[in-house]
Amino acid sequence: MKKIITSLCLGFMLIVMAVSSSKASVFYVLDGDSFTLTPVIPGGTVLSQFLWTLEGTATETITTAGGIYTHIFHNTSGSAAQSYKLSFGVVDQVTSCVSSILDHTIIVLPKLTVAITTPDGKENFCDQLAFATQLTASVTVTGLGAFDVTLSPFAWKKGTVDVTGTDTGTSSVLDVNAAGTYSAIVSYVLPTTGNFIPTATKILNAITGATKTINNNLPLPVVPTLTLN
Repeated sequence: MKKIITSLCLGFMLIVMAVSSSKASVFYVLDGDSFTLTPVIPGGTVLSQFLWTLEGTATETITTAGGIYTHIFHNTSGSAAQSYKLSFGVVDQVTSCVSSILDHTIIVLPKLTVAITTPDGKENFCDQLAFATQLTASVTVTGLGAFDVTLSPFAWKKGTVDVTGTDTGTSSVLDVNAAGTYSAIVSYVLPTTGNFIPTATKILNAITGATKTINNNLPLPVVPTLTLN
């Protein structure tokens, strides 16, 4: 089983973690988007110091109420998915007792835009004549397999009517023989088994769809009359 995450279904702004939990979490976020981690302290607010360490480097020690951590990842590899280790611990400022340090996984997915192309770039055909062409919808992304993330089947439409293409990994081909506006969208599919099951996600608008208009109205040349002299 996989969990299909569309670009429109998740819109919450805060990713919440419980300080009492002894289980490391897996969070999915988007490249270039800000996210917030808010500790939830069992039994209410206590005087605590929150220790955040990213990839082994201390990033913040927060003593203000709530210990909220905000960050933006900028992937260095463009369209590749990447992961980061974010460690979190708590110090009770009254007793100086230190909690267990948990290593949480942040998986950063790239924002994608679908591209739709034709084999020869031709998008208009001769008026009143039958034609056949293909539309190819594709996205450029790497590294998903390392986290058991896949892509859903591409969803094609002609206008508002669903049509079916043939998927091949990160692309899909649609046979077209009628004028109209065609659109395609695809979604990330997050794992529901294994080591990368999401604890929470913030991947709203992860993938932007595309449209392509195919016309069938190129004027035919006028057939001249013939004169005999």
